[in-house]
Amino acid sequence: MRRIVTAVLLLFVPLVAFAAVPVVNSGTINYQTNQITLTGTGFEPAKTKPTVQFNGTTLAVVSFSNTQVVATLPAAVTPGTFNLTVTNSQGNGVDFNMTYGPTGPQGPAGPAGAAGAQGPAGPAGATGATGAQGPRGLTGAPGAPGPAGANGTSFIFLDTYNPYATYAANNVVTYNGSSYIAILPNGPNPSGPTPDQNPSWGLMAAGGTGPAGLAGPQGPAGPPGSTGLMGNPGSTGPAGPQGPAGPAGGVLSYATSAPAGSMNITRDDDVGEAQVATLTLPNAGTYIVSGQATFSITDLSGNLVKTTQYGCLFHNFDNPSLQTAGNTQNFTYGGTVTVQGFLTVGKAGESLDLYCFYVGTGALNNPTATYVNSVSSPVITAIQVQ
Repeated sequence: MRRIVTAVLLLFVPLVAFAAVPVVNSGTINYQTNQITLTGTGFEPAKTKPTVQFNGTTLAVVSFSNTQVVATLPAAVTPGTFNLTVTNSQGNGVDFNMTYGPTGPQGPAGPAGAAGAQGPAGPAGATGATGAQGPRGLTGAPGAPGPAGANGTSFIFLDTYNPYATYAANNVVTYNGSSYIAILPNGPNPSGPTPDQNPSWGLMAAGGTGPAGLAGPQGPAGPPGSTGLMGNPGSTGPAGPQGPAGPAGGVLSYATSAPAGSMNITRDDDVGEAQVATLTLPNAGTYIVSGQATFSITDLSGNLVKTTQYGCLFHNFDNPSLQTAGNTQNFTYGGTVTVQGFLTVGKAGESLDLYCFYVGTGALNNPTATYVNSVSSPVITAIQVQ
């Protein structure tokens, strides 16, 4: 049986004078440039660039006017439905969902051209002769013997320097490749100085290697061989035909309804429902529809009380095909219910109603109940997709 519900408007929201609100009439996506074009009104009333957000990410605006905005989508967007928000310089915005369609299939590749014949290899050049080795330099004459020196003092070789050892005069050690002789008794010296810095030691033989002998002259290079002939390049094969372009996706139209205020849906039995918002669908086609309403229950003094199960669905009594599955939620002190779905409309001008309801727990089936169930901020959004 059809139910008739009386709606009482409890709250009015004043309109802001001279405030331009953006309205999106249509949107298209260019898959080659990865850009979206939105047409409508109120995008830049102060000739200031609007803000476009895609799933919370701000897009780069390519161009804009009061009736059209072109923005670049994020790279590598996969097909699906995403949230799009347009906000003008006055801070007014419009929020809706957008479907990004898949790219059309790529056409088949053309056949590869035949490879050209390879030219014959040129003859290898003759190897040049090895140059003769240069002559070895003459050995210099030995120098005259020097005079005999005085008898030296004997010394004791003790190998590598140890900073914790005690050394007597004429002890010899090695350090960093050089050898040192103790001039005076010293040690131990664990904190330094080392033999190369300590005046108690004298350098005996510096480490290092002698200079390398001179290299002989290089022989002359042999003559290079002649270059072989290059073969003729093969002809280029014909290009394959281009495949057909895939179908365009994107938003065809957008419509929304957001009645201001709060509506009473309380009844004297356990179940109450009300039509809280209505939207006229502008065209025939497929729509993504979304509805939302915020529920609360109060006593007659305006105090919040514990609530029960609430839900919303789309319905049209004259056209049963325009109905979606409902969404219900349990709340403690009220909350927001959102319902979404796909609808196929056969003609333009069909009405889509958002119904909201509650299921009582027994506290409401009293004719003298002091509870008031209501919904506020109902919204219907419909996006027509390709």
